[in-house]
Amino acid sequence: MQINDIEPFCQDEIALYKQCAERRDKEIRKRLQDSEFKLGSSMPLDAAKERTAQLEAEVTSLE
Repeated sequence: MQINDIEPFCQDEIALYKQCAERRDKEIRKRLQDSEFKLGSSMPLDAAKERTAQLEAEVTSLE
């Protein structure tokens, strides 16, 4: 659905919601990356490499 498909009085709210959702997604991604970095730092090297491969496979399947 495009912003222009909605009643004109809602366009500002939709644009604001989109900006909010983008900021939320960016913050969640940053938190997840930080958590994964901390986890990887505390894991044995082999386990960290395995975890990296697993996450890369998940990213590939999501794309």
